[in-house]
Amino acid sequence: MIPFSGKLLALFVILSFLLGSCSSSKYLREDESLLVKNKLKIDTEISEDKKNSLAFELSTFYRQKPNTNFMFLFPREWYYFANEGDSSWYNNWARNYLGETPSIFRESESFKTSESMENYLRNKKGFYNAEVDYSVTTQNKSTEVKYLIETGPLYTVASLDYIGEDEKLIQVVKGFENSSIIKVGDPIDAGLFDQEKNRIANRLQNLGYANFVPNYINIIGDSTNHAHAVDILIEIRNPGVNQTHKKYRVGNVNIFTDYFQGQNTDQLISKEMHDLIFKRSTPEFYVRPSRINERVSIRRGDLYRRSEQNKSFRKLSTLDAYRFVTVTPSVSSESDSIVDVNIFMTPYQTRWISDTGINLFYSTISASGRRLFGFSVDGSLKNRNIFGGAEVFSLDGELGYEFDFSPTVKTSAITGNLQSNLQIPKMLDPFKTVKALNAIGVLSDDNLSEFKDQTTTRISLGYSQTNIIDFYNLRTINASFGYDFRPTTNQTFLIRTFGIDFNDYQLEQSFLDRIDDNPLITNSFESNYFTGFLFRNLSYLYQAPKNAKGFSWAQIANIELSGWEILLANKLLDSGNEWRFNDNYDFSQFLKLELDTRVYKDLFGESSLALRANAGIAFPLRSTQQVPFPKQFYVGGPNSIRAWQLRELGPGGHSELLLNPIANQLFYQQGDIKLEFNIEYRYELFWILESAFFIDAGNVWTRSEDETRPGAQFTSDFYKQIAVGAGWGLRWDFKYFLIRFDFGYRLRNPFPHPEKGNYWQPLNTFKFLGNVNIAVNYPF
Repeated sequence: MIPFSGKLLALFVILSFLLGSCSSSKYLREDESLLVKNKLKIDTEISEDKKNSLAFELSTFYRQKPNTNFMFLFPREWYYFANEGDSSWYNNWARNYLGETPSIFRESESFKTSESMENYLRNKKGFYNAEVDYSVTTQNKSTEVKYLIETGPLYTVASLDYIGEDEKLIQVVKGFENSSIIKVGDPIDAGLFDQEKNRIANRLQNLGYANFVPNYINIIGDSTNHAHAVDILIEIRNPGVNQTHKKYRVGNVNIFTDYFQGQNTDQLISKEMHDLIFKRSTPEFYVRPSRINERVSIRRGDLYRRSEQNKSFRKLSTLDAYRFVTVTPSVSSESDSIVDVNIFMTPYQTRWISDTGINLFYSTISASGRRLFGFSVDGSLKNRNIFGGAEVFSLDGELGYEFDFSPTVKTSAITGNLQSNLQIPKMLDPFKTVKALNAIGVLSDDNLSEFKDQTTTRISLGYSQTNIIDFYNLRTINASFGYDFRPTTNQTFLIRTFGIDFNDYQLEQSFLDRIDDNPLITNSFESNYFTGFLFRNLSYLYQAPKNAKGFSWAQIANIELSGWEILLANKLLDSGNEWRFNDNYDFSQFLKLELDTRVYKDLFGESSLALRANAGIAFPLRSTQQVPFPKQFYVGGPNSIRAWQLRELGPGGHSELLLNPIANQLFYQQGDIKLEFNIEYRYELFWILESAFFIDAGNVWTRSEDETRPGAQFTSDFYKQIAVGAGWGLRWDFKYFLIRFDFGYRLRNPFPHPEKGNYWQPLNTFKFLGNVNIAVNYPF
């Protein structure tokens, strides 16, 4: 048998041979070379941060870029060269999907690039004396271009003033000059000037000047009296000779509540309410006018404000009953200082929609030889306008079955759930919780007004069951009332002010034997109620837009609190007896906190980097309780640490189940504390196929000592118990969903080997496919 070191050497030799055979230079003519690198050398006096930003901006002017590599190693231009001139289907496919057009160096393109950079620095960034040159280095048919940039001094704003023929309008503009984006001492930057133009135009549009646009603003600079500074004059131009910008008020606001393209709007039924004119083609309104009225802030006689028009459009667009909403202002035929506003609302043709699907799941457990297969059938039913006020009712159900088809294993599970939701596009406050928060000053009047404008009320009721046959059965009934608050397009708050979950557990003797009647585990399986009568949970989601450098990030935070009102009542009553629902069911009292941060960065070509850091802690509010099993943390599985199965890893350095795997193994390892880190390099292969390399790390721990699971408790040595896995994956991207195959390999165990004392997994123990995970969509 070849030793493992010999296998590595053979692999290295084969890889070296393949890379050598993929040389692209043999396809080039004598006078040709490939561009392999662009480089910038910037000589400037600006700060390092600004220098880095400037370097990125200048890099966007490269007219030629080096070719990328397939799977990091194989040059894509080679696939193009090797298959050129052959029109067979394979060669066409390889050239189009694996290859890239060779980046053959052309000095004329470098010259044009340097010219573009120099013009940009002089005309857009305030470096009026900038000079850009370049040098070319070619060796072995490979060319590197270095752009040599001397920016010279950066010109700044010496003074700022507003001028124009319409003195009245100039005074209006000067009235809000304190919020100007441009300040004395700022660098001369065309981007800042464009932002200032937009600021002035937006402010004027919100003061009645409906037709004012940034094109009416001209920036004039004069550096006569300064060495490296410029006097800036912002000129507000008139729309024409002997004309001034008009100020408008709102006239008629017409709302077409069931509009469709080609509709004869002259023969509609009209009804005026709330200073709005509602029009319909049917005997009854599709959505009650009162609901639409709540979302329209434009009123007859008001000064025309673009912000109110946009606000009305945004709020109307959130009504799920409508497919399209268009807001169109136009000057009234009766007066040239009046703007009529037409709002066209196109409803969906059908109120009821349904959807069904089948999900498949497959995973291997290399340590015990298990092969898990699961499938589920799901369906949903949705009404977009169930009560005529754009209320959305949905009913979702799923039924699944999971089993192990290994010959020595009999574990199987049945899961099912049915969940109903009612979304009302209005803030309802039946328990007066929001009003109370406003009364005690937690929620200001301004914040309350914004909350009412951007909130949807959600009422939920559901049932779920998980039956791990021969181990345990969990049945849950849940009911909740709360709000979905979306103040911006990037932020969402999910608030549940009221919620009750009833959890009923039935534990089989085989499960109790398996866990050795561990009290930390059995106490977490007590039948109970999760309650919140004033506050149950809060989730915060933020998604930052992608910037010019291809960088974006997201954050998800969760706070969950149960039984705190019961705990407070027991403390206030001080009767010595804690209130329980009955002898069999207790009120679970716990606090759970979790934070999930994700970072995404576009790289070269169609590749990207994704990172995630996830941390959480949960603890009981009463010393006699444990955090319930459904609310504890776990790791492993297709969306977590993929080298281990769901709930297989941890807690802490507990090693019995991993070192001594047994047939018919049930994984139940969870904890009160969680740390997890993931990094993925994602890249496009061809057609709809993508691939990825990933590293996962983390673990879960208990807060208190567990005598039956040594090493489970979180201590100062927690970092030694961080498990590390790595792997690769294949993904088929069908645009609306993605099917993912991830293959995970264990690199580092959370405990030392009992004989060797080493945490790291020997390479010769790896199996070809590792731990197989099949799932839908990205893990994060």
